[in-house]
Amino acid sequence: MEKIAVTFKGVRFQFELSRELSKYVVQDLKLNGVEFDRDNDLRKLLTAYLKKSDEVFRLEKKLDSILEKLEKISEKWEKD
Repeated sequence: MEKIAVTFKGVRFQFELSRELSKYVVQDLKLNGVEFDRDNDLRKLLTAYLKKSDEVFRLEKKLDSILEKLEKISEKWEKD
């Protein structure tokens, strides 16, 4: 486990994540302009959240599409 700490509008948030997830979260937040050594504006947190929400939304749609295709293939095999 690894501890991460970040400050938004004077409030320091500290949380513990697995090492792999920690690296991913830190990299993602840095890509969105979040800095770990100073106070951050809430806009950065909201921007990071919205970008991640968009990514999850697109991935879920892609996954649904793949599942639909697999179901059609499965149904076809069952008929044959």
